[in-house]
Amino acid sequence: MDAVLGVARGLLILVLPLAVVLLLALLGWYLVWKLFLSRFRFVRELVGSMGETPTHVPQEQPKQSKKSRRE
Repeated sequence: MDAVLGVARGLLILVLPLAVVLLLALLGWYLVWKLFLSRFRFVRELVGSMGETPTHVPQEQPKQSKKSRRE
């Protein structure tokens, strides 16, 4: 019984840190994507998400025509 607990504890010590590192890497990638990389068309093409709109692209405002003064 002690051998089984030792093996289980050994596997937990191996698997848990790897899962934490993988989770942090995925979270980091997501944050970098949302905050920075999604602005660049080249990176979006590499990832294959051209159909999505980028998160931080300013919307074009309609141009207002200048009114001429009448004298």
